[in-house]
Amino acid sequence: MAQLMRCKPCGYIISEDKLGDTCPACGVPSKVFEPYKDRVSPERRKILDLDLHPIAVHFPQTLAVFIAQIVLVNLIFPEFKPTEIKSFVQFMALLLPFAVVGAFLSGIIDGKARFKKLKTTALTRKIIFGSMMIISSGLVTLFSFNMPDGALEYNTIQKIIILLSSSVTLAIAIYLAVIGKKLMYAEMPG
Repeated sequence: MAQLMRCKPCGYIISEDKLGDTCPACGVPSKVFEPYKDRVSPERRKILDLDLHPIAVHFPQTLAVFIAQIVLVNLIFPEFKPTEIKSFVQFMALLLPFAVVGAFLSGIIDGKARFKKLKTTALTRKIIFGSMMIISSGLVTLFSFNMPDGALEYNTIQKIIILLSSSVTLAIAIYLAVIGKKLMYAEMPG
């Protein structure tokens, strides 16, 4: 395995064989790099390098944003393709809880690999709010499919309820991201 190198000014880490003339992150000359020793075991590093959680969290965020935006557009322009919008919202709302559960489980895996335990203040908070996000995403799905028999489009009350519930899901996702960004570069040695 190639020697890891760390950029002194910005902290970027790269293997020595991939380091060019400048830091890919901040652009300073490569001569300011210093040798870096990874404090994480190779087994845990393999899991962390998959970036499961950082990738997985984007799916529920995107779905929640699209659901809210499409419903908002439908509130403003109620005559524009209401049947198609209902179908589109229902499709995304059906995917949303699965995406949230996937992000939640990947967060559990990442947290365990990164910190060796899940009972820290920040991870406990993330687990609680992640559980709330699972519930709120389920409510988005429930509200999206709770239609009177034969209704081909949402009424105004349904649109507002779906907009609010998807916005709550998105707000929880943003809060989780704020906690997560502070944990991203922290790792327990060993």
